[in-house]
Parts: sequence; structure tokens; C-alpha cells
Amino acid sequence: MAEQTVKQDLVASAVATAAFDLWAEEYPAAAKSGTFMGQHASRQHIADRVNLLQDALRLEWAQVLGLVRADSRVLFVLSAKHVDQAFSALKTEVGSRDAAIEILMNQPTLLLVERSRIQGKGKMLKGMASF
Repeated sequence: MAEQTVKQDLVASAVATAAFDLWAEEYPAAAKSGTFMGQHASRQHIADRVNLLQDALRLEWAQVLGLVRADSRVLFVLSAKHVDQAFSALKTEVGSRDAAIEILMNQPTLLLVERSRIQGKGKMLKGMASF
């Protein structure tokens, strides 16, 4: 059991490092300053947000990295509560968790918007899932 925990920690650490590197490559000035979108952007802050995304969305680590590759700004979600609210609204609009994940893999910044901006947009969102 302890060996599996160590493996999971190593994977989480590797994903966090890769996520930071992807973001820093895209936004080098922000990486150097340590601030982005009004939030702290150290390696530890990014690692915390990677864990937040994985936990809040119950994703595999590869999926978390896929979100970051699609748009690294997803690393600047406000909180687990915000992610939960946005994801819940998205699931409601598109009818299933799987469809919501498929949409997020293409448009991860939907997790940055307020729930009210997602509500009532089911038809458009479903169209995004079929791409």
C-alpha cells in the first residue's frame, strides 16, 4: 500500500512539474514574476491547483495534463468550490459527466467562468462535444 502511495505521489509531482513547464513556456513573463491572472504562480501554487483539478473533477493524471495542454490558464481556477459549481452546471447542460469531460478537454477555461455563464447554453455546449 505504501509503495502505491509513493507511486501516486511521484506521478502527481511529475504532472505538476509538466503543467508548470507548459504554462511557463506559454507565459514566461508571468512565470518569472510569480503572478498570473491576479494569483500566485509559483511551482507549489501550480502543483496545488493541479491536485485541486484532479481531485475536484476525479480525473486521471493524464487527463489533468490534457486540460493544461489544451489551455494552461485552467491552472488558475479560483477554488475547488468554483470548479465544482462550473462542472456541475456543465454536466446539467450536456446531460452527462462524460460529455462534460469531453467538452472540458477541448475548452478547459469553462472552469474559470461563473456557473450562470454556462447555464442555458446546453445546445451550444453539446455542439462542442461533437467536434
